[in-house]
Amino acid sequence: MREGGILWFRNDLRLTDNEALCESVWQSNRIYPVYVFDERIFSGKSAFGLRKIDTPRAKFILDAVTDLRNRLRDRGSDLIIRIGKSEEEVYNIAKRLKTRNVFCNRERTYEEVLIQDALEEKLWSIGQELRYTRGKMLYYTADLPFPVTHSPDSFNAFRREVEKFTSLRPPLTIPDLPPFDNANIDKGELPALSRFEMSEVNLNADCFNGGESRGLEIVENLKNDASSVNVGQDSLYSGTQLSPWLSHGCLSPKTIYFELSGNKNFNNSSKEKHPLYYQLLWRDYHRLICKKYGNAIFCAEGIKPKDVSQSQYQADVCKSWVQGETDSSLVNAIMSELKNTGFINDLARRISASYLVHVLKQPWLYGASYYEQMLIDYDPCSNYGNWMEIAGVGAENKESKFILSSDFDSKYDRDESYRSRWLKNVRV
Repeated sequence: MREGGILWFRNDLRLTDNEALCESVWQSNRIYPVYVFDERIFSGKSAFGLRKIDTPRAKFILDAVTDLRNRLRDRGSDLIIRIGKSEEEVYNIAKRLKTRNVFCNRERTYEEVLIQDALEEKLWSIGQELRYTRGKMLYYTADLPFPVTHSPDSFNAFRREVEKFTSLRPPLTIPDLPPFDNANIDKGELPALSRFEMSEVNLNADCFNGGESRGLEIVENLKNDASSVNVGQDSLYSGTQLSPWLSHGCLSPKTIYFELSGNKNFNNSSKEKHPLYYQLLWRDYHRLICKKYGNAIFCAEGIKPKDVSQSQYQADVCKSWVQGETDSSLVNAIMSELKNTGFINDLARRISASYLVHVLKQPWLYGASYYEQMLIDYDPCSNYGNWMEIAGVGAENKESKFILSSDFDSKYDRDESYRSRWLKNVRV
């Protein structure tokens, strides 16, 4: 006989194509969806003293959790919300409700692994299990032509093997949810940003609104206006800006590709793929490299260290970069946009990162930590993977392909429209 189960939402804040949701419904007759605002993330700091998360991303997550609760309620379910340590809060709910399993999507990076391991140990003490599913990648690891430990270090080699041997699976549909059993449990309320010592006063109007509903709306707009799908890397204005919804799991990569490619068979038989396919494939590559090398992605020497001395951290130099007070007006404009909105596109990220590492000669780990704090679409595997590439200590163990020329300010912003906009929008 099936028993009650907890559906622990993490970075998968959606109902569409959510394997953990489907598994919980198939294996349980009562479902208790849960989300925990982990105080170590929302109030914690990095080794450099930077916040792990700043206002723009925190607001995006609050939006996404609000939308998730509403979508669950529309289907007769609900969402239990807690603030604290995830492993403790989920365990307490499981113990009180006497469930059988906790279902969640598995994470692979250091802090997240510690949390899920601690929860698994706690659940064993009361005879319950943590049941893992997947939800981050475009492809299933089980379908790949190599084990994770043998993932190619070269993206091009990875792409060739995947495209030749692997087919895509279609997205999962939303199952019928059992009615929510209140079970005399407090469902909890959404916290205000002030709970984490943040204020919406500093949010720019260009900030993003989180949630699956908004993400699906954007995809629909892109589908109806193909000309707006620009993923080129030669402009400070290019990109679909879907990455915030991807990084928090408001949208799955399969859903995005399925909807925008129009490929109802959903395989790789066609040589003409949607431009976004390669961006999604890069995300899979970074994820697999992270699985393969583990905590090395967070080390100063990177995955494959170069035989050079490490850059020495200089607080005043890094502060000038963060504050947009460098000798480069373009870098200053980029840092202004990031501070005001929590988002910059891929080209802007590479310009700013390359400037910090190769011009200012500062540790790439500092830049990665600052991006972690500020970016709405922060994803540990992609963020640290891209910074290692810029620093030349990534899996491919070669110098960055992206090197700034002496005239990069005018090269990337000839008419100065980008600088004109963002140098007038400095947040105090």
